[in-house]
Amino acid sequence: MGDYSTTSVDPSDPTVFWTIQMYPSGATDWSTQISEIWTALPRLSITSTRTNVTLFWPAYAAAFQLQVSTNLAAANSWSAVAQTASTNSNQISVTIPTPAARQFFRLRQ
Repeated sequence: MGDYSTTSVDPSDPTVFWTIQMYPSGATDWSTQISEIWTALPRLSITSTRTNVTLFWPAYAAAFQLQVSTNLAAANSWSAVAQTASTNSNQISVTIPTPAARQFFRLRQ
């Protein structure tokens, strides 16, 4: 590691760390690698009303895709949720109409 490397806690989420590492990338060159480290998997939460279901998860998991299935037994039954997600502060959310049939949701990286 070079002289300019550090790891620190994300000020907005104590379960996330950022590490900045300086490394030699050539005979006379140095480069910097910035990485995000999670200490916990993102948690998908759900709230429901009569007309809508809102699913939300931490913004640090923006690379995850929200998926839905009506059949947990079939491995290939998952598909992406069509509604557009929105980000508010440190949270991503998607609101969908309350389904008539049972549905299962997951975050997939």
